[in-house]
This record gives sequence, structure tokens and C-alpha cells, in this order.
Amino acid sequence: MRELVNNLPEFVFFGSVIGFYVLTVVFIIFLFLSEVTENGYVALVSFIIFSLAARFFGNFEMEQYLTLKMVGIYIAIGFAHSIIRTYFYGRKRGLKRKELLENYPETDYHVTDFNDTTLSSLKGNVFRWWFLFPVSFLTWLLSDLLRDFWNQVYDLTKKSYEYFLKLGMDSIK
Repeated sequence: MRELVNNLPEFVFFGSVIGFYVLTVVFIIFLFLSEVTENGYVALVSFIIFSLAARFFGNFEMEQYLTLKMVGIYIAIGFAHSIIRTYFYGRKRGLKRKELLENYPETDYHVTDFNDTTLSSLKGNVFRWWFLFPVSFLTWLLSDLLRDFWNQVYDLTKKSYEYFLKLGMDSIK
């Protein structure tokens, strides 16, 4: 891995180091786009295009860096991440299901359709979380967890802000 980082400026795409950087940045953008849109095919296609472009139009040969040990570690970390992420996904969906059950009986199509949708989306989510775990983790950290943190901070200060909002609204007569 150290060799990859130390030799990064030597990689070229169409004879240009900047071209390789642009190709890499576009690839990373598509990985994040895949996670945000929850579409693993975007990541798969972008990985294939990046690999082929770097291989045939550049001097970056992935097979030098993809050892069995590295792939095993990546898959093991991704698996652990997907288990943790599935648990929190289940909690999030469970809260929504609880809200549905307050308004509809268990056998209503709203609830059964919700359950079916949750289970059918799990497969795509799990594989995306597993194999794109660095991107998935960052997206999860920066969106869901950060939003939850800010919601907790707001809940602690909510009464004060509502008081000042009411003061401002009542000042206009």
C-alpha cells in the first residue's frame, strides 16, 4: 500500500498525470453518486470503466496492488460494516413501521407493502454497504449520523428558539 501512495504521481492516463487524477476523481464521484442514489450498478459500471481505462490508456495495473490478503481484509471490513449498517437500517425502518402501525392494522396493505419494500431493498443495500464500505461509511457518517447529532442538539435548545421565534412573531401587531 505504501508503494501505491509513494508512486501515485507516476500514474498517467493518456500520458498525463493530471489526466489520471481527473479520471480518479470522476471515478470517486460516481462511487458517491452510487451510494446516494442507492444504485450499485453505477458503482459497478464506473469500476469497470475506470479499470479498463487505467489499464489500456494508462500505466496503472491494479493486479499489482490487489493481493489476496488486501482483498480479504477489504471484504472482512466491508462485511462487518454491512452488518452494523443493516442493524441501524432496521432500527430506522422499525421506527417508520411503528408510525404506520399507529394508523393502520398489521394486515393493511400500507404495512404489508412497507414490509415487502424493506425486505426487497435489503439485498441491494447490503451488497452496496459491503463492497463500497469506505464510500458507504463516509456517506452514512456525513448524512445520517451528523443529521441525528444536529437533531439532538436542536432538541436540547428547541424551547429557547421557539421562545425567541414567538417573541419575534408577537412583536408585529
